[in-house]
Amino acid sequence: MAGPITFGGISSGIDTNSIITKLVQIEKRPIVDLQTRVTSAQTRQGLLGGLSTKVNDLQTSLRALTTQAGISGRAATVASGAPYTATAGPGSALGDYSVIVNQLAQAQRTYSNAFPDPAKAGLLKAGTLTLSTGGKSASITIGAGDNLNQVASQINGAGLSLTASVVYDGSEYRMVINGGSAGKQNAVTFADAGTGLALDVPANTVIPAKDARLSVDGLVVSSSSNNVTGIIPGIALSLTGTSGTAYTTSITNDPTKLQTSLEAVATAYNAVMGLVGKQMPQTGSSTPLDDTTLVGDSAVLQLQTTMFNLPVSTAGPKGNTFTALAEIGLTVDRYGTMSLDANRLQTVMATKGSAVIDLLVGTDGKNGLASKLANGVQAFTDPVSGVLVSDNQSIGQQITAMNKSIDRMSRMADAYQTNLQAQFSAMEQLISTYNSQTSSLTQMLNNTTSSSSSSSSSKSR
Repeated sequence: MAGPITFGGISSGIDTNSIITKLVQIEKRPIVDLQTRVTSAQTRQGLLGGLSTKVNDLQTSLRALTTQAGISGRAATVASGAPYTATAGPGSALGDYSVIVNQLAQAQRTYSNAFPDPAKAGLLKAGTLTLSTGGKSASITIGAGDNLNQVASQINGAGLSLTASVVYDGSEYRMVINGGSAGKQNAVTFADAGTGLALDVPANTVIPAKDARLSVDGLVVSSSSNNVTGIIPGIALSLTGTSGTAYTTSITNDPTKLQTSLEAVATAYNAVMGLVGKQMPQTGSSTPLDDTTLVGDSAVLQLQTTMFNLPVSTAGPKGNTFTALAEIGLTVDRYGTMSLDANRLQTVMATKGSAVIDLLVGTDGKNGLASKLANGVQAFTDPVSGVLVSDNQSIGQQITAMNKSIDRMSRMADAYQTNLQAQFSAMEQLISTYNSQTSSLTQMLNNTTSSSSSSSSSKSR
């Protein structure tokens, strides 16, 4: 809060404004110190937030290893020239499938009768047009003064899954109704009570709504969409054309799935350790770490210990061939960097693949190493009890308390400044009064002396 404008030292000759400024600066030193501490705390909060994000990424990568479907990937291969593509999901059924696409799903398209001008009134007859699609219906009231553009606008505002447009064929105008979705169940029907549009005339529907038709291993299947699921377990087919011949789709194991997942763990682990390492004192470093780092933070120290133990943690079914990540190729070097030995992984998967899966997933859904590690990491970022979350909340409470103190001390400093200004102003007024009185006395003495001199001079004459 700014104080009143004052002009110090006019009477006393003392630079009172400078004195007040210096005194207030001294009074505000604790405020400046607190503001610096708030800035440092906010920096630490940002560091904790970034660290929490990296830890969450690590937890996500570990969770991906907790189910067999997440480890045992599938790959879908389609024969060259096939009028469809295939995407394999987790748990897709292995094997070869013969697929023939006989018909694509399509949406309906219907044209109205032709009109010379889409904006001219009187070309349509008064009546009601009812449209139905996808289990919903809407009725459009057409007046004798309505034109083609107005009717199309009413249809588009009826809330149905279709669109109405006015098109020009080179000589005349027609309204075209396009169904919103493919498939017979989304066909559009019309009840046209003599409006002149003739949308209900069968010949005006140039593209009827159709379902896709295909056969898989001789089994004929229909679908309202060209994106077909459920026919081959775990496989999504995207139909792009038709053919009279069969094409083979092969579903095989994806040997790169586990490798990709383990590499994701290594990447996330290194990201966490990289941030943690920046907050720890470096051996032999002459640069001290200030309070804008997380050095000495108990939560970070606890996380660092957990990260050190993660590569050597053991779990899995009793008697399993493997008990730790290092045994399947995921190791940490002496610098703390995790990496995957792809050759080691390929070797153990080729000879003891089931033991690798048992290590990560477990046999009863509870004793897998991936779940153990993911749960251990979650202890830091759990929104209710997470160690890093609690640490961040504690710093937030400290910031709130310091800001309240800053507000209180600022009000006190403002009051102190106002009081000083009032005191020095009173002093200046008092000195001004003294100066005025002194000036008056001096003037009186000067006048008295002058009178006495004049009287003595007269007597002498």
